[in-house]
Amino acid sequence: ADLVQLNGYYQYASKLNAKMSFIIPPRAFSIWHVLAQVVNGIGVAKQMTAGTYQDLFGYPEPIFPIFEYLRKLGYEVRNHNTNPQIQYGDYLIPYAFPTLTPRSIQLRKTLRAANE
Repeated sequence: ADLVQLNGYYQYASKLNAKMSFIIPPRAFSIWHVLAQVVNGIGVAKQMTAGTYQDLFGYPEPIFPIFEYLRKLGYEVRNHNTNPQIQYGDYLIPYAFPTLTPRSIQLRKTLRAANE
């Protein structure tokens, strides 16, 4: 029903690997740059601040709209609002793939920016 069952819980070594690449001029930075990095496992399964994600992905603007877009694609992006165990101001992208189940509890919760 879901790739999490095949991959294993995010706190353990991933059993699945995926790669995504494409050719876009470097000046034309877009969501595709971030998405490719997530699919490739960069910034996945680590709690970090929005600023750290922004630096890691090389995204030139505030990263929160990217988190919201990833959630629209089915990716779990978590923060204190979706999981109180996550430190306020930190975010977590637990998996390098979107969830395939419409019953995901995480996707039903609202993600809010740390400054809200």
